[in-house]
Amino acid sequence: MTLTARAEEPTGSRTNRQLLLAFRQEAGPSVLLEPLAVTQGAPVAAAAFSPTTPGLHLIEARVGDAADPSGSSLAVRRIRVVVESPTARAPEPSFAVDVQGKRKAVFRKSTQPQAPVQVTPGTLVTLDGRTSKDLNVPPKGLKFTWTQLAGPKAIVSNPFSSVVTFVATDITDTVPRRYVFQLLVDSAEGSAEPLQGVVETIPEGAMRLGRGTSLVGVSFKPAPGQAGHPFDVADLADSIGASAVFRTRPKGVLTGPAGFQSHFRTSGTAPFAIDPTVGYLVTRRGTRRIATLSGTAWEANRRTFMLERGVNLVACPSPVPAVLTGEQLRVLTGSSFVGRVDETGRFELYVPGLTADFGRLEAGRGYILSVPTAREVPVPAGP
Repeated sequence: MTLTARAEEPTGSRTNRQLLLAFRQEAGPSVLLEPLAVTQGAPVAAAAFSPTTPGLHLIEARVGDAADPSGSSLAVRRIRVVVESPTARAPEPSFAVDVQGKRKAVFRKSTQPQAPVQVTPGTLVTLDGRTSKDLNVPPKGLKFTWTQLAGPKAIVSNPFSSVVTFVATDITDTVPRRYVFQLLVDSAEGSAEPLQGVVETIPEGAMRLGRGTSLVGVSFKPAPGQAGHPFDVADLADSIGASAVFRTRPKGVLTGPAGFQSHFRTSGTAPFAIDPTVGYLVTRRGTRRIATLSGTAWEANRRTFMLERGVNLVACPSPVPAVLTGEQLRVLTGSSFVGRVDETGRFELYVPGLTADFGRLEAGRGYILSVPTAREVPVPAGP
């Protein structure tokens, strides 16, 4: 096996120093690294080795300044080489992320980075390494080591267990937090390449926007719009980059009959006001992202669902009570089901006896109801 490394000075830095580039084995079954002659010119280095023992070989490429008497490295890059044999194979690492008992994602070796799993503050998160595979016949047994690489300090239940849990910390501002975890899976025949996954805590009331269709709520009372008028649907569309926004409207003296109401960003029509108990179905282009609107708590007299017979789009102002689950919302409103839109733009339904409850409802998210008669339902106050 041949390794080649090249070092380059950063753009704009001085280029008169002499760089030294070399390989060194950091861990794994011992091998002899034989330097190879290169023709590309310095600073390029190449080395070859012939592994004889299965396992994970960790090789480092180190760059140093020849004029530095301390011999300290300017940069280090690590290369992991997994060596297998027909009778000794390294494990195949993977781990699942479960949130409130529901599987959200499985992280596996891939050439493409996987999207973070998004959770709300205070959520119990489970990392399950039992999806890893022992490829030996018969199986040799697996050992697990979990390490947190970045993010707020998480208290992990047992870093050497196949399954670990932690609670995502509370957020007091509008900045998401990312937890980066690494899983190392070992067997009697060697180690697998470490696998990383990301869990992201999003602020209370943040809107999860997918590419295409999303169903959101405005859980805080936003500051006035750019023109100084109360924040309206045009401001919402501009804030999140939506081309169209739809809502269900109750009948009224000024608004007319019940039905769907729409706003198109380029239509020039008069925008309608934002209601904290209404869900907004938005369409947009672009990648998935989290959108936050700064503001204050909505007035207590604006915590009432104004439901019409048939389909309604609703949302819960912040804070959402811990006891307000999908089932509680269904019972409270008399709806036959509760629906929502996930981060990929797909509709999800909770139907008693057929599908699982969503768990605690989330501020910033909209929900779909279907009720048999028109009614007004007060929204419980949190926490």
